[in-house]
Amino acid sequence: RSRELQRSDKQFKTNLKKILEDCENNFGEKRTLAIGVQAFKQIFEHEDMKSIFLKICVNCDCVICSRVTPLQKAQIVQLAKQSKMRTLAIGDGGNDVNMIQEAHIGVGIEGREGQQAARAADYSLTSFYHLKRLILVHGHYSYHRTAFISQYSF
Repeated sequence: RSRELQRSDKQFKTNLKKILEDCENNFGEKRTLAIGVQAFKQIFEHEDMKSIFLKICVNCDCVICSRVTPLQKAQIVQLAKQSKMRTLAIGDGGNDVNMIQEAHIGVGIEGREGQQAARAADYSLTSFYHLKRLILVHGHYSYHRTAFISQYSF
């Protein structure tokens, strides 16, 4: 049984490397990565697979992790933070609280699942519709304020 697992881990790792190679060779294309629970478990059991997975995620426009636990969501954010990336986590339920609190910026959406995510977040929205304005308008204003202050700092 353990030999079969080792063999499947090696095959999974070579598949990850092929995906990374494809991402690097076709730079600029839009990509979305969808990952399930079993693949997630295999990736986070091995340090070398984590680094390959992170490189793949960086080359993707969107990463979707389906059916993962709240702890696993937080692990993804931790992985990104360890590589010095800024993280934004968006959630709408109690199962997203760990992820929202782990991220640099947490956005909670009030929804059918209750208020837990909205209460744990840095920013709280009433619906996903308002997310575009939060990111584009407030991000733009923040950039201008930072640029203005940095001119007088040096």
